[in-house]
Amino acid sequence: MMATVQIIHSGDAWRGLSYFYFNPNTGLLTDQMLHQNKPLGVKWRNSNLDMHDGGLFGWPTKILAFMASLIIATLPTTGFLIWWGKKKKRLYHK
Repeated sequence: MMATVQIIHSGDAWRGLSYFYFNPNTGLLTDQMLHQNKPLGVKWRNSNLDMHDGGLFGWPTKILAFMASLIIATLPTTGFLIWWGKKKKRLYHK
């Protein structure tokens, strides 16, 4: 059986998850992986959600991620409108 503990203020930007493994028959702790002892790759993997929603450094990065995604979402529409406008100009000038 595995239990996870999240440290809210871990002192770094990563999601502070520590893993504790217990024997399901006896309830004794058999293994543990503390946040401060994890390799960088595991910290990176655990923080995948925070990286994608901008939550690594709190509200400022959430707002920045929202603004960036809003701009990115408008690019196909504005690209189509520019293309459509150029197409119309060619039709009228012939």
